[in-house]
Amino acid sequence: MSVLDTKRDAIVLDGSASNTLRLKPLGKPTFVSTPNIVGLTSTAAIAALATADLLPGTITLSHGSVASQWPTVSTQVGAFSTVDFTLTS
Repeated sequence: MSVLDTKRDAIVLDGSASNTLRLKPLGKPTFVSTPNIVGLTSTAAIAALATADLLPGTITLSHGSVASQWPTVSTQVGAFSTVDFTLTS
């Protein structure tokens, strides 16, 4: 499970420093395209979202691979918006 640590401006994937994603400060609003995370593991999906300057939103189930996401692929959203996804069981 990922946790947003606002004191460190980071997303901690599993509690270890090696699996921490740092958030980038922005000077002005930026729009980014949502990546395709369907088929990825939750860890890989969260990493792909971070690379695209997005954050994980509601994650349904806790294991398996991503079965669906919202917003859908290539939707333009504000940087650091959340992307919800559902994992297969």
